[in-house]
Amino acid sequence: MAQGTGERPKLKYMISPAEFFQKAYEQFMVACRSSGGPHQVSFRLAQKEIHLFFASPSLIPVIVPAFQHLKTSLCNGKADLEIYLWDYQSTGIPMVQPPWGKQDYLPKGAIKGYNKGDIRAIYLFDRNALSLVNFTCDKAIYWVPDARLVPYFETGAPLLGILPQWFFEKGKLFIHAGAVGVKDKGVLLVGKGGSGKSTTALRCLKHHSLYYLADDYCLLDFEPPIQIHSVYCSGKLDPVQVEASSSLKLSLYNSHRLRNEKALFLLFPLMANRLVKSVPLTAIFIPKITGKGHTFLSPASPTDAFRALAPSTILQLPGFGHKTSEMIAKLVQAVPAFYLNLGNDPELVPEVIYDYLVEHP
Repeated sequence: MAQGTGERPKLKYMISPAEFFQKAYEQFMVACRSSGGPHQVSFRLAQKEIHLFFASPSLIPVIVPAFQHLKTSLCNGKADLEIYLWDYQSTGIPMVQPPWGKQDYLPKGAIKGYNKGDIRAIYLFDRNALSLVNFTCDKAIYWVPDARLVPYFETGAPLLGILPQWFFEKGKLFIHAGAVGVKDKGVLLVGKGGSGKSTTALRCLKHHSLYYLADDYCLLDFEPPIQIHSVYCSGKLDPVQVEASSSLKLSLYNSHRLRNEKALFLLFPLMANRLVKSVPLTAIFIPKITGKGHTFLSPASPTDAFRALAPSTILQLPGFGHKTSEMIAKLVQAVPAFYLNLGNDPELVPEVIYDYLVEHP
């Protein structure tokens, strides 16, 4: 972010977080007037109505595709959360000069003075995106310098500076996990990057009776029974795996950039009938690549499940800490966990998952 990367600006007075949020919102309104906005898109996630307001159309194809399976037509209904989005390049309107300097940046994009209380600010450097969340009025702001430069992984999993924070305040937890299931129950796929979560989740699309919820991030609602909510209709694979996924090729978003990027698939609308929005959680699977023999399940302890899930969730999502650990500890005690030992028969992996789901309540 050009603003806020140097020393703390010398202002006549230090504005409060609430004042900064208000000034940023006023800049959004100026951007709307200069660009013909706002343009509204609405979606429903975990029984919450979320309305996106774009100052110009430039960010719509960047942010909206991953939420297409959750879109609603309730554009005039009451929103549980409103998010205001704009970029400088298409509107000519910059972000307000932030009242912080480079010394105020904390781990995972949090910002000193804006990491607690009613107003939160997160700057994700890899996305060059500033996010503000106002919990008193359930409104948020998203700003980037140039919509054309938003990286592909933001399109695959947008608004990570806003949605995890806001839902956390509502008692729901974003987690770093994949999820698949049948129509009335599902399993989490957990583990660090490279453990086989994405490959396993996307492979399940080949099974006629399995449904897809996530490959990387999903939302958990802890009200009994624990529910898995699909957030994004996207998935990522290493480019070398694309040829083996011919059924997914028509959903490939970045086919011309695979030398430098993972393959990003946007599964709606072509695979809409294989997507499910929410299912009760039945078990936690920890993929484990063995590369030999057949694929099979073996028991895992709650501690094993915690170690596979907690570190990556806490490290990847800003603002998560001790309370998150407590919630995950509660989760792994509530449902059984298994190692999903991935053998040399990848095409049979979905069958192992399906057999477990139909055989267990």
